[in-house]
Amino acid sequence: MNQLTRFNALTRLFLDVLLVGVMFVAGCASPAADSATGTAAAPAALPPTVAVPTVAVPTASATPVASIAATASPTPSPTPTATRPTATPAPVITATPVPTPDIIGLDGTLVLYAALTAIRPDVDPNTYWDPHYGLKTWPPLPFIDPAVFDPLYGQRQNMGDIQMFFFDRRAHASPDGRYILVPGLHSYPEYDVAGTGTWLLDLAAEEARRLLPDGVVATWSPASDAITYVDGGVLYTLSVAPGAAPQPLLADDKLWSIYAKWSPAGDTIAVLSVTPPAETVPYDPRYFADLTLVPVDGAPPRRLNTLEVFGMEYVSEQIAWSPDGQYLLAMNRVYDLAGNLVSPEYDGAVDWLPGDNRLLLTGSNGIDVITIAGEVLAHVDDRYSNTWALSHDGRRLAHVYGQPFAGTGGVAVYDLASDERWDVYAGFGSPIRWSADDSRVILGTYELQNGERPQIITVSAAPGGAEPQLLLDYAQLIEVVAWPR
Repeated sequence: MNQLTRFNALTRLFLDVLLVGVMFVAGCASPAADSATGTAAAPAALPPTVAVPTVAVPTASATPVASIAATASPTPSPTPTATRPTATPAPVITATPVPTPDIIGLDGTLVLYAALTAIRPDVDPNTYWDPHYGLKTWPPLPFIDPAVFDPLYGQRQNMGDIQMFFFDRRAHASPDGRYILVPGLHSYPEYDVAGTGTWLLDLAAEEARRLLPDGVVATWSPASDAITYVDGGVLYTLSVAPGAAPQPLLADDKLWSIYAKWSPAGDTIAVLSVTPPAETVPYDPRYFADLTLVPVDGAPPRRLNTLEVFGMEYVSEQIAWSPDGQYLLAMNRVYDLAGNLVSPEYDGAVDWLPGDNRLLLTGSNGIDVITIAGEVLAHVDDRYSNTWALSHDGRRLAHVYGQPFAGTGGVAVYDLASDERWDVYAGFGSPIRWSADDSRVILGTYELQNGERPQIITVSAAPGGAEPQLLLDYAQLIEVVAWPR
């Protein structure tokens, strides 16, 4: 099982369970039509009314410095003379209560999640209310403006948009923990989709700023002072300083927008550019992609290797630097900085473990810690797993094991130093994260006797575990970060 297969399986599971949760939250209302004119039935209980402001954002005017490739209104009906119809008053909305659970071990932990919100249409206040997916935090951040973040993830339609924000477009913290980068929707004017921006949450200054008018898949610089991303066939860097403008590094209309990875040293960005398929066999085209290193100082880019890829779904984790910056994981293989292949094609999905050049291999044979050459250093679990998280101190691994549709499985914790493993929860979920002090596991789930609606729960990570505690109801877990209060 390779990394692409893992993503496909996880995506199918996520969409299956999300559909059930969304239908429950929306009161089993029919989803809005895919067209721009579709409407949705109003949820039974609605959050506060908000409006979406227009925010001016500076755009870059610099020229890239390097290139590697040259309704019509309805007719009114007659009004009866006996009575004159009056407009239906707008519904009175009360705020959704914010849970304030008293759970020991969650101090300094900030949870980011998505929840259904309701946005009043600008056209007619007497029409249906349109449910959107909004960004929320627990504990609530006072500088998160609902007018901006309630519609951040788009209108509920067929869940095609919201699932992005649990994978490549997930909000993520800067290496120093001060900032959180929050991508929203990218604009597609041809499909009448407006962008909702890429936002920066500054936890130290307690402010939120929009960095870009569109949502992008970005990587932090190791110094936490800038991001890099691909948009419109151009690789950019962007300082997070107020008033900074994007700086173009490379223009290539074949650049993949989800692959722009800043090296640990901060001097190079790795990108992928796809080449047209070669029809070597009828109806079986072969796709190739150039793995290229782009110096941040403006020096010419260098093609590291050409990879064969396949016409499937991709995730940004397929390109990743080793912790020491001497190797690149690319499409389930590892290359050195001379472009030499130094690994086998792994029998499962691999991810770098922090601190050194070990890899975590997950697949149908369970979980192993391996070397780049594929040698097994430690066997973590015999059971299948595709969702895991390493504690902040790097000592313990929490993972969801088993096959969800088989009805067996749970959450286990493995101590990498002592080679001990213990179960902490009998149930499934995704994603899985650690509290700031590493004492608890936080899990997005649809179980816990909850009628299959989305919830976020937490459970002790200690041997023997404890009963799970509900953290947030009707909530989809996005990310958990340490909060420097």
